[in-house]
Amino acid sequence: MKQRIQTAGILTALCVGLTGCGVEVPTQEKAADSKEALTHFLTDLQEKDFQSARSYLKEGNQLIHVFAAMEGESVPMMDGVYQKVCRELGDFTYTLEDGPIPSVVMVKMTSMDYGTAIETAMSEAIRTQTQEGGDAFTDVPGWITTGLETAEMGEEQEYHCVMTDKDGGYFLAHQGYPDVDFLNGITGGFYDYADVKLTTCTGSSGGQKQINYIVSMGDRIIGYIETTTEPFDTAAMTTEEKEAFAAEISSETEELEGVYSGVQFGEGEITL
Repeated sequence: MKQRIQTAGILTALCVGLTGCGVEVPTQEKAADSKEALTHFLTDLQEKDFQSARSYLKEGNQLIHVFAAMEGESVPMMDGVYQKVCRELGDFTYTLEDGPIPSVVMVKMTSMDYGTAIETAMSEAIRTQTQEGGDAFTDVPGWITTGLETAEMGEEQEYHCVMTDKDGGYFLAHQGYPDVDFLNGITGGFYDYADVKLTTCTGSSGGQKQINYIVSMGDRIIGYIETTTEPFDTAAMTTEEKEAFAAEISSETEELEGVYSGVQFGEGEITL
């Protein structure tokens, strides 16, 4: 029952993130340089003026569909999460300094640490679904919301922000690692989760069924549960035997941080 099975899977991806949502973008407030433009952008966030903040974002920036949720035009499965993030966005303090070139601004910022709290909530959701059944892990908005609600203020961090003057305005870079670090800074680590995806992989072999649940951000897997279900005479087991077997399975990974194993007993079958 513990043997791993190699199977060809059928992949069905549930994309939680989208790109541009077709919202009307207002004209930017005039700025003399990148630092002043960044000040306007951060002030817009603190004042919950997401339409104005949107004017500093280029297509492909994940905040576009987060902001769009406040207008009722985003991803239904995640709208509640995006709206909660927007209501809390701007809970940060910052100072700005000129960077080595005109388009770069150095930022010192203290913000909520949503990223760490979300990661902790995801790990607990994996443990719960693995050892107790249910859908705690596959309910992606559920554990992200738990993280948002349990986060604490983080420590001050320094960021490298690129605010480029082109195409008639200033625009925030979003493609390089330093750019993403800054976007995570202003969102308390949520920016990575704005493009989270849940994929379900199913297969069967020799009377066994496999269902694997994979959560990824871009091309990086951040958590998964793999399951194998096979015929088993569960009716012949006493409650004590089931409890002992479940404890044995769970003990296999109890020394591994963030790794869990469990078993569920069905009618005539068992799932590991």
